[in-house]
Amino acid sequence: MQKNHILFLALIIILSLILGLVHLFDKEFGTDEKLSIKNAENFKNFSSFKNIHKALGVEVNPPLFFMLLSLNLRIVDSIVILKRTMLFLAILSIMTFYLMTKEIFGGNFALLASFLYTINPMHVVLSQHIRAYILLCLT
Repeated sequence: MQKNHILFLALIIILSLILGLVHLFDKEFGTDEKLSIKNAENFKNFSSFKNIHKALGVEVNPPLFFMLLSLNLRIVDSIVILKRTMLFLAILSIMTFYLMTKEIFGGNFALLASFLYTINPMHVVLSQHIRAYILLCLT
């Protein structure tokens, strides 16, 4: 990777952090976010992951998402850590997007595409919700 590509990618990631942090706590939790927090707490309270179906009930989102949230809740039991986890996944999705695009189209195009992906309003909004949306963007 060229030195200037690393610099531009770092600036894109900083821009993503700024865009994600600006209105991170402005909105009230929706019922879907409350359900995500409840499912993460259910996972946190299990001593083992044998009974995943009891923790999820009829949830249609991937269990890995709730396991990841529950691990963060075990470290610090706070909504702030969950919001920061979503921002981390958003940054990880940008880096993954850059690497995949670079492999297919080259470095310059990958930087432009990653920049456009970063400033995409839906990417910013989805990175601020405690739902599996941004994890799906990562895949």
